[in-house]
Amino acid sequence: MEEDKHLRAVTLPVKLGPDGSAKIIMGSLAISVVMSVALFWLTPARLSPLYFAGAIPAGLFLLLLPGLNLYRKKNSAVASVLFNKASYYPVTIFFTILVSAIL
Repeated sequence: MEEDKHLRAVTLPVKLGPDGSAKIIMGSLAISVVMSVALFWLTPARLSPLYFAGAIPAGLFLLLLPGLNLYRKKNSAVASVLFNKASYYPVTIFFTILVSAIL
């Protein structure tokens, strides 16, 4: 955020500050997890209920808990941890869907 200010970049963190940015991030992560759970009913694929065994823990441990940590601490080191963990979320959901569709 300091680099954005220095470069006079008009980014959401600069405009909204750490509190506003953390709220948007947490809301986006929560919506992502809810949508991934809703995918079970929305997809035309026949997924087994095992989908929930992968999707819910993935959302909790890769998105929500790191996001909550960022919401509480609001620093760049914690943001990096969230970014790194969230990077595994799409592939985790992909394999969860794959396994659930096969079983």
